[in-house]
Amino acid sequence: MRIALVILHADPSRGGAERYTIDLAAALRSRGHEMALVASSFADTDGAAGENILLPVGSGTRLHKYVRFLDALDKHLRNEHYDIVHAMLPVRRCEIYHPHAGIAAEAVARGHLKHRGRTARAAAMLANRVNLKRRKFAAVERELLTAPNRRSCFACRNM
Repeated sequence: MRIALVILHADPSRGGAERYTIDLAAALRSRGHEMALVASSFADTDGAAGENILLPVGSGTRLHKYVRFLDALDKHLRNEHYDIVHAMLPVRRCEIYHPHAGIAAEAVARGHLKHRGRTARAAAMLANRVNLKRRKFAAVERELLTAPNRRSCFACRNM
């Protein structure tokens, strides 16, 4: 089976979703699957995780780099066939969506509640609402999960 794992940065030293993605790719590859890591940047993955597909995003704000990544991913997926596209962040098309940091819309709406003080909560709420990249993540995720012609399933871990 040919599988693409999509993550913005394939750098296992970042931990979290990045480390998980590299480990998952290596495990699936060891079971005979043809793996492709699709990302905008790579650290040394020593080839154990499969082919590295670089989607350059250039410079600019984090929002602009994310949008360019989405556009480059769409173009790549039009030209390449994968049996499964498994994304670790909101993208426009995938078979499996695996949001490691939780639901993006929830983070925008309620992420400030993790702060204890009134001032910290108010500042965090304002920051969440004006963070254009976070809002774009939420919009792409909403479309991915609610589009009438969606083909995605949602993967999460028990809390």
